[in-house]
Amino acid sequence: MRPLLTLLLLAVLPVTLSACTTTPQHHSLSAIDRTAALTHQQQLQSMSSWRLQGQLALFDLSADKRHSLYIDWQHSPALINIRFSHPLQGTLARLEQTPAGAVLIDDNDKRFYASDAETLLRDYFNLALPFNLVSELILGREQATMQQQHYILLNQQQPPLALLSRYAIPATGQLWKAQLSNYKSIQNIMLPQQFELTANEWRIKLRVSQWQF
Repeated sequence: MRPLLTLLLLAVLPVTLSACTTTPQHHSLSAIDRTAALTHQQQLQSMSSWRLQGQLALFDLSADKRHSLYIDWQHSPALINIRFSHPLQGTLARLEQTPAGAVLIDDNDKRFYASDAETLLRDYFNLALPFNLVSELILGREQATMQQQHYILLNQQQPPLALLSRYAIPATGQLWKAQLSNYKSIQNIMLPQQFELTANEWRIKLRVSQWQF
């Protein structure tokens, strides 16, 4: 087991996050009204500060291992603070990032520092995860480097919306494929309740129980 998983996940719940049972129809970028997608993207841009709570599953595909833990993620332009926890053991670790750098603090108060969280995970724990993008991706925000975008259409809503549902994106030297599903309206903004990101060695699945902003 890789070091970060040892640090966080030795005693976490052996839970597999279930997928949404309803299969919506996905439409390619060329098949949608671009205005409907831009309307939703403009709504998402208003979310500069937010908080999510939920369950995170990490799949180490090369070792055929999977683990689950709870996550409390607070995000603002000046601070990212993520708490990883277990319902019986409490806080397992905290990951903080500010413009000055990033630090991971384990349950023994041992600290690991780097210029940003993505570098910290790569250099200390050999995890090539696109952390710098994830805070944008989990909201459903489009990125300039996305490929093969598909959308869920809400034509009956006023105004009509096209919600980003799956895509591919290059990051950390590999191609990641993402899926967003189970969108719900939170303070009149449609946000995904499930997010999945997969590359050759890793799969990340997030099920959100609560959004706040």
